[in-house]
Amino acid sequence: MSPTPTVAALALALLLAPYGLSAQIIGTRGSAGLIAASPGGDFGDAQSNGIGAYAKLEASLVVIGIAAEVNAVRFGGEEISGGVSTDAQTIFGVQVGPRLNLLLAKVGVDLGYYSQFDGLGWGPAASLALGPLEVGASATFVDGGRWYALRGGIRF
Repeated sequence: MSPTPTVAALALALLLAPYGLSAQIIGTRGSAGLIAASPGGDFGDAQSNGIGAYAKLEASLVVIGIAAEVNAVRFGGEEISGGVSTDAQTIFGVQVGPRLNLLLAKVGVDLGYYSQFDGLGWGPAASLALGPLEVGASATFVDGGRWYALRGGIRF
């Protein structure tokens, strides 16, 4: 007799529980990984998709926490009319924000400084911990631009 999908899901949850629960109770945890970003609005008219990297440190206490992150995303230039193209640019970001811990998921809002815009921005962020792996999504809104990102990395 083969196990049902419910039994398999329960077994997977039990295997991954020590990774998720240890960060939920109290402590700190870091992660680092890659970012795939897509620009939007007027910024999207001047830039093509980007790729980057991030390093993050999180401190958790039961169901609340805080995250601090540094990242860099390199957006490619975009060809505009008449064979003219815009320059590619790299945006360095430093951001911090609260987190709500929901089992293996974390959601929050970050406030940060972004180099190319020489100003502050904000954006929602969500991540899911799968053992030592982390996947997430975020959006960044800053005066003069916005972009949406998917990310994946290793937790340590």
